[in-house]
Amino acid sequence: IIENNSSLAVLLVISELTDKVENTRLKEIDEFKDKLLAIVTHELRTPLNCIIPLISTAVEAEEVPEEIRNKTLRPCLSSSKLLQNLVNDILDYYQIKNKKIRLVMEEFRLRIKLEEIHQLFEVQANMKNISLQISVDENVPVSYTHLRAHE
Repeated sequence: IIENNSSLAVLLVISELTDKVENTRLKEIDEFKDKLLAIVTHELRTPLNCIIPLISTAVEAEEVPEEIRNKTLRPCLSSSKLLQNLVNDILDYYQIKNKKIRLVMEEFRLRIKLEEIHQLFEVQANMKNISLQISVDENVPVSYTHLRAHE
């Protein structure tokens, strides 16, 4: 009977060690994922910070035909800004996770955001022969305030 109890005790110790090793390994994997994602998002941020002003300049250039601005450049600009927001959100997440961030109130214009969303999906809708329209009631406020992470 004593041998069975010691065998049982040994099995419990091995089980606890296995769990500790597994937890350590999972923590290492999580840290590696965090580091990799942080590196990738920082690497994406740099070209986006060059691309967005370049496309913005092309959208505003009078030499560029209006059709190219509306059908190509504006959707490209909207997509780039959407990707930039995604990258910033990921970086904000890690700032929050590391408790190195604070939130600030920031005003935005709803109609402008809706126009950007419309431009973003308009190209895809046109490719599928879908009419995409946005209608905003006149009673809807022009601007809103939302929380934004700030380093």
